[in-house]
Amino acid sequence: MIVLEGRDRVGGRTWTADFGGAPIDLGAAWIHGTEGNPVADRARRHGIGWQPAEVVDATIAAFDPHTGPVSLADLVTYVATPQAGFEAAVGELRAILGPGASVARAIDLYVDRLGLAGAPRRWADFGLRQAIVELFYGGPADLSSLDSIFEDSEFPGGNQFPDGGYARLVDTLARGLDVRTGETVATVRWDEGGVEVETSRATHRGSHAIVTVPLGVLRADAIRFEPALPARVLARRREQLDDLLLGHPRRVPGLLRPVALHRPARPAVVLRR
Repeated sequence: MIVLEGRDRVGGRTWTADFGGAPIDLGAAWIHGTEGNPVADRARRHGIGWQPAEVVDATIAAFDPHTGPVSLADLVTYVATPQAGFEAAVGELRAILGPGASVARAIDLYVDRLGLAGAPRRWADFGLRQAIVELFYGGPADLSSLDSIFEDSEFPGGNQFPDGGYARLVDTLARGLDVRTGETVATVRWDEGGVEVETSRATHRGSHAIVTVPLGVLRADAIRFEPALPARVLARRREQLDDLLLGHPRRVPGLLRPVALHRPARPAVVLRR
C-alpha cells in the first residue's frame, strides 16, 4: 500500500508546529473524551499522556488588545461562567427564538440578559461566539444552528490536550507505511483491471484507490477521474458539497514569559472582538 500526500507533512488538518521549541497544535487539538475513545486508547498504547483542556486557573494567561491583560478573576467571571450558563440556557433560548434560529441570535440575547457592557460584554461574547461555537464547531455563529448545538454525542472523560501535540499520535499511525509526501494527485484512471493514479511525480498502479481529500480540493474538481464518475454520483456529490462549508478557526499562541515554553498545553488566550 502507498499513501500519497500532497502536503509536505503527514496529518492533514492535524498539524503540530514548532514554536520556539514548544509544540503548538494549529489544527486538531483535543482528544474528545478518554473513555471508550479509540484515539485515547491509541494514545495509552503508545505511552502518550494528556492534560485537561477545560481548566481555567493561574496557568492560563489572557490578553485583550483593547484593554491589556485580563485577570484570572475576570476570565472566570466573564468568560468561563457565561459559557457554562449559556449551555444550561440553550433549551430556553430555543423556546424563545423558535426553530431555525442561529447561534449568533441566541448569544446576543443571552449576553443582553446578563446585563454586561464594555469589556466584560466583549469577553463574554468572545467566550461564547469564538471559544465555543467557532473553535469547537468550526463555523461562524451566524451560520450555525441553535437547534443542533450541544446535541452531538461524545465520549466521557472530558477534552484533553495530548502531550507533545497531535503529531505524536499521527506519527504512530504513519509508522511502517510507505507515505509519499509532496505528491499531489492529478488524475485517477480506473477500470475493471484496477486503478492508475497520476501524480506530480510519478504514476502508480494498483487494484484499488481510496480517495480522501480536503473539501476545497473536491469543490475545485482538482482531481480528474477517467472515465468520469457516473452522472448520478457527480450530481449527488455536487449537491452535498454545496451544502458544506469549511471553517477557518485560528489558534494564536501568545507567550508572555519564557516559562510558558515549558507549558505548551496552557496557551495564552487572546480576546479579540
